[in-house]
Order: sequence, then structure tokens, then C-alpha cells
Amino acid sequence: MKNPFLKPSDSGASFLPQDYVARKNELRANLICLSLFGVVMFGVIAAFFVTNRQWLQVKREHEAVELQYTQERSKIDQFNRLEAQKMEMADKAVVTTALLENVPRSTLMSELVTRMPADCTLLEVQLVSKRVKEAPAPSSPSGPGKAPAIKNLGVKPAGGVSMIKSGPEAPAPEKVAPPKFEFTIRLVGVAKINNNVADYIQALKACPILDGVDLKTLTPTLIEKLDMRKFEIEASIRKGVDARTIQAVTDLRAASVGGLPGDDPKRAGGGQPKKKPTATAGEKEE
Repeated sequence: MKNPFLKPSDSGASFLPQDYVARKNELRANLICLSLFGVVMFGVIAAFFVTNRQWLQVKREHEAVELQYTQERSKIDQFNRLEAQKMEMADKAVVTTALLENVPRSTLMSELVTRMPADCTLLEVQLVSKRVKEAPAPSSPSGPGKAPAIKNLGVKPAGGVSMIKSGPEAPAPEKVAPPKFEFTIRLVGVAKINNNVADYIQALKACPILDGVDLKTLTPTLIEKLDMRKFEIEASIRKGVDARTIQAVTDLRAASVGGLPGDDPKRAGGGQPKKKPTATAGEKEE
């Protein structure tokens, strides 16, 4: 190896042997190169350990974040399942409620009889139900005959690289629409005078259960040699009426002494006027 520290002028000025000087310079150069090599390798190894330690710290933080993400994702999935069950139960409850009668027949007959004057008699009561069909909501696809393409973030694999899935949107399950009904009542009866029919119509219009009370026909008729007025009244069950309204009406009638506000005293007790209590013998003597 050529000595880089050897100067041309030093070849004739030294009393030491030329070989000794060359070996000494070569040894010095080797030591300097080895020292520099050691310093560089120490720096490389130190940088490797520092970088590796930082990478391990980042990996531990990434694993902690991934663990938290997995736990929260399981909670979100559980919450979504609970929400889906809640919506399903709500839909079933709506359908079940629609199939039940909000106005019991007994309550309806009680209202019809209670509000009827004493001189009126019902000959026929007919209740007709009709199902209302609703038109389905129009769908708005993005393209003619094609489903819109969407992108969903998939589950993160073990390698740490997220996968993006694209494809047509899954069709939503068809929900069962709750049935809706319209109820119409047809009343046929007789009364002695026209005023009794008018009073009965006004009483039915004041009923919170009925709506659209209308007099269809009013004709004179002869029943057992008595001149009577035969009437036909049509009404419908009010939309949105439920058991709470019926209970409120019942409580109001039970709490009021003379029946409902505006009721005729003759109709307050099921078509019969209320009788005053008779005084006993002891009370008469007083």
C-alpha cells in the first residue's frame, strides 16, 4: 500500500532506514483508516439502533391504536345490530297496532246509544271497513338500468394495508307497510219528531270518535199505526283516534254529574232522564 503521508523531500533527509520509515507510515495510515472505519461503523450501528427503537415504538403505538379500533368497531357493530333490532321491533309494533282496533265495538256502541235521545230508536247499525292502498314511493336510480357504484372501506387485514371494495349497492330489504283502514258507520233508526233527529246528529258531531256525520235520508213512515220519522245517518271513525281519547271521554263522562258538556239530561243516562232520589219517611218528617 502506498503511503499517503510520505513526502518526496523526506527520502534523503532522514537517517532512519527507508524500509522502517515506510512501514511506520503505512502502519500510521492503517490505524487512521481503521479508526475512521470504526467511527463510521459505530455511527451506522448507532443510527440503526436508534431507528429500530423508534420503529418499535411506532409499532407498539400502532398496535395499541389497532386494538382500540377493533374494540370500538365491535361496539359499533353491536350498536348497529341493536338499532336494526329496534327498527324491526318498531315496524312490527306499527303493523300490530294497525291490525288492532283502536276503537272497540263496545265503546262505539256505547257512544251511539248514550248520545241518542229518548224518543229515538236504532233499527240497523252497519260498520264497513275499507283498506286504503298507498302508492309506493318512486325510486330514483342513478343510471338507466344500472345500480350506482359505491366504495366501502373494508376490514383492515393483518398486514396493515386497508382494502377498498367497490361494487353495486346492496338492495335494502323491503319493509312491510302497515295496513290502513277507513271505517264508515251507517245508522238507520226512527224518531217521533224531526227535532230528535237533529239533536242526535248534533250529539254525534260532538263525539270525539266520529267524524263527517251526515244525514242521508229522512222520510215519514208508519210503524204500528204511529207516525214516525225514519232517518239514515252516515259517519266515519276519526283518523288518529286511540284508546287514550276513548279513556278521556269515559273519564269525563264518569266525572261529570250531568254527562258530557252540552249533553241533554235525557241522554246522560243512556236515553233515560235521571230521577231525583225520593225522600225517606224520616226526611219527610224533618
